[in-house]
Amino acid sequence: LVVRDAWWLGTVLGVVFAITALMLMAPRTAREAAVVFLLLVSPPVLLGIERANNDLVIFLLLALAAAALACSRPVSGAAGVLTLVLAAVLKFYPLAALGAVLVRRERLPRLALTLGVALALFAALWWMQREAFFRALAVMPRPDTLYAYGVRVLSISWTHSDGARLWLVSGLLLGIAGAWWLLWPARTAVARALPDEGTIVTAAVAGGACWLFCYGANTNYSYRAVLLLLVAPLWLQ
Repeated sequence: LVVRDAWWLGTVLGVVFAITALMLMAPRTAREAAVVFLLLVSPPVLLGIERANNDLVIFLLLALAAAALACSRPVSGAAGVLTLVLAAVLKFYPLAALGAVLVRRERLPRLALTLGVALALFAALWWMQREAFFRALAVMPRPDTLYAYGVRVLSISWTHSDGARLWLVSGLLLGIAGAWWLLWPARTAVARALPDEGTIVTAAVAGGACWLFCYGANTNYSYRAVLLLLVAPLWLQ
């Protein structure tokens, strides 16, 4: 693959990504279809599609792994774990998605063995390619801007808001209070509404874990929000 392959490869990647996202979210009503449409044409998702960013590849691998892990057969579970390891070798952060293995209803010793083998395999593959990994880390983008996302954006905002820090703190407190007011009374109903297993909840754990890991580990460009489309089916349900 060379530069001249970008146009057709990017097109194929964008189309497959959109089809997979639609299959996962599977809107059943006009209202759900409208929500799904707005998610797919939102600026972060369109940025990822326009750039044919490799987060789309990670999205597809996580969706495939979730479908495999949701299947009760041992072979499918192993295939799902290997897919997550492959995704982690490609872009580091999908290692957090190994938490989705815990959704499988298996005994604790077997789960521990599965996670241990997965981490050992990742470590071996990392060691074989460690020089390339360090070169990749050296050029990995770390956007230092208010338009990025990540926990460090709070300090960036504080640094660049000399005359508006009171507004910044007020908005942060208002947001926390609003989220608490909305979510705390419904916490029991939300917990009971979550399915115990299946592709939807497995995908949500994989995508949500990766997104949260990226939020805490580094500042990120907004196209990383494509990972939240793995959580969207659970929101819709």
